[in-house]
Amino acid sequence: AKPVTFRKSDLLIKESEEAGGEDRIYLIIDGRVDVNLTAVGSDSHETIATLKEGDIVGELILLGRVRRSASVVARDPVEAMAWQKDELKVKPMWPRIMDKHFIAEDGTEYYFPA
Repeated sequence: AKPVTFRKSDLLIKESEEAGGEDRIYLIIDGRVDVNLTAVGSDSHETIATLKEGDIVGELILLGRVRRSASVVARDPVEAMAWQKDELKVKPMWPRIMDKHFIAEDGTEYYFPA
């Protein structure tokens, strides 16, 4: 693991980004990040969660996901520890995650390909 820092509004993870290269998992040490999803057929996004100290982002890459399921943006200046996927060894204990399709209360649709 290595320490990393992000300025406010920096992108940690980009939604739909292909796996490979910078496959990092982050443990937030200080600051907050927003997890954002893009609505199906739209360029607009919605913040579905705000994570803080002690939270982990990017962990789905360990389950064999080929694309990032959400964008993660620094809400504040952020200090984190980062691991490359290859630094961690994980033995899956459940079947591969299947495609997910969610509809928010306001009718906005979100799709997560497996």
